[in-house]
Amino acid sequence: QPRSRGLGDVYKRQVLRWFKRAAHRLRLALRLGYLTCLGASAVSLGVVCLNEAAPLPSALVEAYWRYAIWAVETAGPTFVKLAQWASTRPDMFDAALCARFAVLHDATTPHAWAHTAEVMASAFGDDWARRVELEKETIGSGCIAQVYRGFCDGRKVAVKVCHPQIQEKVSADMRICLLYTSPSPRDRG
Repeated sequence: QPRSRGLGDVYKRQVLRWFKRAAHRLRLALRLGYLTCLGASAVSLGVVCLNEAAPLPSALVEAYWRYAIWAVETAGPTFVKLAQWASTRPDMFDAALCARFAVLHDATTPHAWAHTAEVMASAFGDDWARRVELEKETIGSGCIAQVYRGFCDGRKVAVKVCHPQIQEKVSADMRICLLYTSPSPRDRG
C-alpha cells in the first residue's frame, strides 16, 4: 500500500527546491562578479595602455594585448565568440583590436591532454587508444573545442574534443544575458 505524502514531505521538497534556486542564483552572481572583474580590468588597462595622447613603451602595450587575450579566453567561450566576431568588423572596431583578436579564431589556449583522454575514454571505452591513434599536438583550438589529427582503421581522421565544462559556461552566460535583456515585469504590462 503506497504511503501518502505528509506535509513534512511537501515541506522538504519545497525547501530543497528553494535551496537549489538559491544555489543557482549564487552561481550566476559569482559568474557575473568574476566577469565584471575581468572586463573592468581589461578595459581600464586598455584605456591607460592604448592612450594615444600619452603613448607607453611598446613592451607595455604588448603586455596589455597579451592580458586582453588572456582575459577574453578566461571569461569563456561566449566572450571568445564575441571577440572572434569583433575581429571581423574593422568597420566597427579599431584595426589593432581586430588584428589582435583574430588569433582567437583557431589559436585559443588548448585544454590539457588529460581532458582529451578522459573524453575519448568516456566516448569509446578505456581501450580507445588501440582503435584511434591521436597526435597529442592540436591542429586548432577555438572557443568550444580543439581538433587533433589521428588515424582510425588506417584512415586519416580529425577528432574534435569540446573544452571542459563548455555547456555549463555557455548556459550560465546565456542566463546572465537573458537576465539583462528580458523586459522587467513593469515593462511587460
